[in-house]
Amino acid sequence: MSNNQQNARTNVMIDIETLDTSREAKILSIGAVKFDTVNGIHEDRFYKEVDTESGPNKDRKESQDTIDWWKRQDAPYSMHPNVMLAVTRCDLFVSTQTQRLGSH
Repeated sequence: MSNNQQNARTNVMIDIETLDTSREAKILSIGAVKFDTVNGIHEDRFYKEVDTESGPNKDRKESQDTIDWWKRQDAPYSMHPNVMLAVTRCDLFVSTQTQRLGSH
């Protein structure tokens, strides 16, 4: 086993995109990626766009400044599945990755 393999750490990073900068912001998407910190290898990915009007997401905040910012991006936001479904699927992805990490 090489020194890099011995020192490698696998992590899971989660990214949540929103329609405001506050903690109460509507969620647009949830993403996660499993990666090796030494070699920079991205192993598994999760990404789910969310319907901003579903479940608890519908009562959360959005700001025109943030909406305008999203409209200026290369890949503007779109709205899809229920926020709770997306959170559940992300949780399942992270749980699966951490179980794999614990088995090494």
